[in-house]
Amino acid sequence: MFGILAIAWGNIWWSAYDPTTDRSIHNISEEEILVWIEHLYSRKEGF
Repeated sequence: MFGILAIAWGNIWWSAYDPTTDRSIHNISEEEILVWIEHLYSRKEGF
């Protein structure tokens, strides 16, 4: 997994991609990226 941090107009936005699941997410807050990462890892542990 890798992420990108962007700062625009004083706001911080995150984007990330998980090559294992081929899922990505763009232009979200730090809180939202943490929830997304936790959700991905909780799904992987279930296998």
